[in-house]
Amino acid sequence: MYMVKLPKGLLPEPPPAPQPSRRLQQMRARAAPNTRVYLAGLIVLIMALIGIGKFSNRFPNWFVTDNLARATDAVKRAGYLFANIKNDDDAFRAVGVLLHLQTHYKMEPGEGKAEKARLKLEAQRAESVARIVASLEKYSGQEVGTNTMLWREWARSKGADIDPLDGVIRRFAPGE
Repeated sequence: MYMVKLPKGLLPEPPPAPQPSRRLQQMRARAAPNTRVYLAGLIVLIMALIGIGKFSNRFPNWFVTDNLARATDAVKRAGYLFANIKNDDDAFRAVGVLLHLQTHYKMEPGEGKAEKARLKLEAQRAESVARIVASLEKYSGQEVGTNTMLWREWARSKGADIDPLDGVIRRFAPGE
């Protein structure tokens, strides 16, 4: 089947399309910006959901890595803070920090970036413990090493008891 083109004027012209009322035009003018805002919000929401879907598998790894980086900085500061011991109070606090460093900040092996951060924390912990032990040995004149029980005994002989769980120092008169 093929179509035949008729010359103009044989068919009547179609009537013009009806114009919307003025009230309908006003309503459309008011609704247009709100509709755009809703559409923009919907697009942003969809993009956010897609982003969360892609990011969610990396979030736990990022959180652990960030937490380990903060812990590494805290361990580094502790190592520098007690690198120079000048009196008994500093020495007792250093023994408490030594206890804390040897019992805390120990992580199980992980994977990827978290594993790198864990290894960095372990290296920093070993360095800080070595600094504190060297400073304690220099101040006390004893070659005890990293044995925290012997350092607690030394502190007890000087009149201070250091709690092994929280590193709190309790003073008493020597010989009690």
